[in-house]
Amino acid sequence: MKRLITLGLACSLLAACDVSNVGFRQKQGRESLENQQISQSRKAIFVISGASGVGKDYMIKIVLAEDKSLLKAANHTTRDQRPGEKAGFDYIYEKDADFFKRQDPSDLIDHAGNVGKEYGILKSDILKLLARKDCSGVIINADLNGLDNVRKAFKNDPNVTVVGILIDFRDESVLRARLKGRKTETPEQIEQRIKWGMQLKKEASKRNDLYVFVNDDATETGVAISAFMHSVLREVNKE
Repeated sequence: MKRLITLGLACSLLAACDVSNVGFRQKQGRESLENQQISQSRKAIFVISGASGVGKDYMIKIVLAEDKSLLKAANHTTRDQRPGEKAGFDYIYEKDADFFKRQDPSDLIDHAGNVGKEYGILKSDILKLLARKDCSGVIINADLNGLDNVRKAFKNDPNVTVVGILIDFRDESVLRARLKGRKTETPEQIEQRIKWGMQLKKEASKRNDLYVFVNDDATETGVAISAFMHSVLREVNKE
């Protein structure tokens, strides 16, 4: 498991990033959603994973503030909007309980349940952002299964590289304090999220395809992630 902690380390480990699948090939004609590729330039998809309460949303906001060419693809969800969240940015809130059942399987590249609510990622949302001329990369908030599914969805596109980033926590006590501090879950939900967080931590330790940032200081970690993303974007666009 690759571990990046500070701003300096964020750039020093770039050489380990797998960008071998990145290339450029002009596509002509209309293609199916499954095979549609981005032909304007070489771009990156950054999938950010981490336990609930670890600070993913805050980190993403720091990165977006640092670089306006990075765009966030909002996940769809059937859960209610929380105070302070912005519809269309944090999530796309679906009132229809059958929303995910009605989606084209080739478009719904990831679908999962969490505390009785559903979450999903649409490939069409990502493609729309990647096609924008002012977009250098797209950021997605997803779990490790979502990361794997995004990689599968874009594995045949030589103009897009997918990078997995995990925001980690030091220990269970840190995660528990953060979950209690945001006051959005019941005690039972907090315990469930901690259980899932520890499972995620264990699963991530067995993988070698992640860049891991331990969130000891939210601002420093956000800046480090931003610097790392900029380095990846420079690498994928080398001629």
